[in-house]
Amino acid sequence: MSGGRGTAGSRWPLRILVAEDDPDLALVYGRYLQSSGHTISVARDGRAALEAVTAFSPDLLILDLMLPLLSGVEVLERIRAGESTRSLPVVMFSNAEPAPQTARRLGELGIEASILKVSMTPSELAGWLERWRRGEGTPVRRRSSQQGEVQPEERGADRPPGAA
Repeated sequence: MSGGRGTAGSRWPLRILVAEDDPDLALVYGRYLQSSGHTISVARDGRAALEAVTAFSPDLLILDLMLPLLSGVEVLERIRAGESTRSLPVVMFSNAEPAPQTARRLGELGIEASILKVSMTPSELAGWLERWRRGEGTPVRRRSSQQGEVQPEERGADRPPGAA
């Protein structure tokens, strides 16, 4: 995926908003990230995620692509339209690869990564966050819309939105 709006800089641990409608996944990832020292807030639908972005002021949003009330794409579009929220780093987190047109839209909006839930354990996510914080390139698995297969992609947090 394209994107990369930068790292959280020197702020560590992070304030992380997890927008996930599956209560079990939200609990597992939220608890693990919290045990790693991060402050966690959970939103269970798209509208609650938008409200929490304002109320919680996260350093990072982990955003499910398929949320009730507003989809992850709709949430991301509204975040990018807001003056105070447009630079919020966002990681898309989903059970399925996005359709090609959705993947293009996510690239236009700018995200840090697109991660399949089944391909990353909570401890791997915590490790990814640490590498992201340091600004290191991070391998993220994604589906190539041209080839229809999962390809490794070397991600750097310093890439501008829309960069491949």
